[in-house]
Amino acid sequence: MPYFTYFPSISYVTDPTNLTKIMVVKDITVRAKINDYFKNTALTSLPYDIQDGERPETLAHRIYDRSDLHWTILMFNEIHDPTFEWPLSSAELESKLQAKYKGYALYYPDGIGSPNVFQNQENILLLKGATTISQMMADGSVVTANIIKWDPTYNCIIIDGEQASMFDPTSDSPLSTYDGSAWAYLDGDTSKLFSFTKAVPYEYAVHHFEDSDGNVLDPRSGTPSDPTNPSSILNRYVTNINFIESLAIDNRTQEFKDNDSKRSIRVIKPEFMGTIITQFRSLFE
Repeated sequence: MPYFTYFPSISYVTDPTNLTKIMVVKDITVRAKINDYFKNTALTSLPYDIQDGERPETLAHRIYDRSDLHWTILMFNEIHDPTFEWPLSSAELESKLQAKYKGYALYYPDGIGSPNVFQNQENILLLKGATTISQMMADGSVVTANIIKWDPTYNCIIIDGEQASMFDPTSDSPLSTYDGSAWAYLDGDTSKLFSFTKAVPYEYAVHHFEDSDGNVLDPRSGTPSDPTNPSSILNRYVTNINFIESLAIDNRTQEFKDNDSKRSIRVIKPEFMGTIITQFRSLFE
């Protein structure tokens, strides 16, 4: 049975200046009525974890031997758009990660206990408007990448380009001797210096920090084990000093968590399907 077969039809005027131009469409506003009905049938359902690569049609075929009953699974779980609300397969998720998280993240410190403070208003304005970043390596060669975005919450810029992976936070440079951070410069101007201490693929850049109970932590706060320490969780992560690795949840891990959170659904027991479809049709009679 097609998804909207039993939805009532309504007439829709497509041109307010010409009331004779009418289109007949399905009335999707009855969805609330349908959802209330399905909620009242909870005792006729079972919990189910969607398997990797499983689609609504294949699941309906496996449970009910009818792929066209996939709409019952979607409506019972109030899934309005399977493209975004149904879990991706492993292959689909990997493709999404590759497309969404291109490039590298370069992190800079807060400046606590360090002369390399990148917090004054002038330098922040420079960073906001910058479009490229370059690093002069120890041998005098220069690598350059495009700045995709700046994330001041986590003290990082996202860069992309053929040479993005070559940026090295441990490299000495003719511009400056390595002192715990490396120097780069913005928009091809060596007077616009930028200090960074960490470089990671964007996919593995920090999404947020959380404690062992799953509580999201303020990146500017002290660590749970030492909350009075002036060096924030973020600064410890950025500088690799006394940081607890388990606190950092990277983009890849979060994407998998989000995807897995969509797996738990409920499905109508096969023995009740015939009765439920009959009663469902009566909603529109």
